[in-house]
Amino acid sequence: RDFFDLDHGVRLGRFSPGDRDLIETVRQKLAVPGNEIVDMSGEKLQTLRRQVDSELAPVLRAQDIATFDIDRAFAVAAQVAARLQTPDRD
Repeated sequence: RDFFDLDHGVRLGRFSPGDRDLIETVRQKLAVPGNEIVDMSGEKLQTLRRQVDSELAPVLRAQDIATFDIDRAFAVAAQVAARLQTPDRD
């Protein structure tokens, strides 16, 4: 669901992968005990592709799942992950 939310927000122009507030929100979420860095491997992408129809589609409206693109969402997540690796500059 996080990948959908990320894709949805970027697609609607609510934020971009480089937005400072988004990066800070992700940092805070990852700081919560039990949350780990997201696996950005090719194997993870393959797993996510398989889960779209079986796990994500049943909890979304048809119009939302129709506009969702897991590859685009994964690319956005990769951009966010890259930003997390760079020091914050003021």
